[in-house]
Amino acid sequence: ATNVTNLTGTLAEIKAVTDAEGDTGNAINLDGDFTATVSDNGSAAASDLTAISGKTTGNITATNVTTLTGTATQIAALISDEADTGNGVNLATNVKATVTGSAAAADLTTINGGTTGLITATGVTTITGTAAAVKAVIDAEADTGNAINLDTDFNVTITPAGTAAATDLSTINTETSGLVTATNVTNITGGLAEIKAVTDAEADTGNA
Repeated sequence: ATNVTNLTGTLAEIKAVTDAEGDTGNAINLDGDFTATVSDNGSAAASDLTAISGKTTGNITATNVTTLTGTATQIAALISDEADTGNGVNLATNVKATVTGSAAAADLTTINGGTTGLITATGVTTITGTAAAVKAVIDAEADTGNAINLDTDFNVTITPAGTAAATDLSTINTETSGLVTATNVTNITGGLAEIKAVTDAEADTGNA
């Protein structure tokens, strides 16, 4: 099927073809620069779109997809592969995302920056990253619009080891009833009152 220039169908149908791609044996031999048009107008797994994109240098048109699903790592990788033409996946500018599992703050920020749609991250149980990176996610929190919708009891792990602003740690702690693990923080900066507010909130469990 090396003469095929464009594949059309649902995401599952197109992925079934690209999964069967091969040059010999019981396989479908595709060209290396075919394009694809995904007909789905609802949710789509980010990992499936990335898998298809990895099989070709052609553009994957997925502008009908309204919501991307998967982990923050999977969706951020797809957002980074977004392109209107050429080697990439063409997504709607307002595509939404539903994120599950643990998430790096940097990935959530990448996703939010790549669309005007709402990022539903209420299924995220733990956010990891520097205090500044996690606070950036907190600052983008909202239930509607171009924002990241977080649950109220997510946990946070500050990583890697380094310095954290006391005000950032306090802001994060205020926004969740989950535990903020900051054992990797080697130095806390800020005014006396700001640092004391952090030490006053110190605990090994609960909202601390």
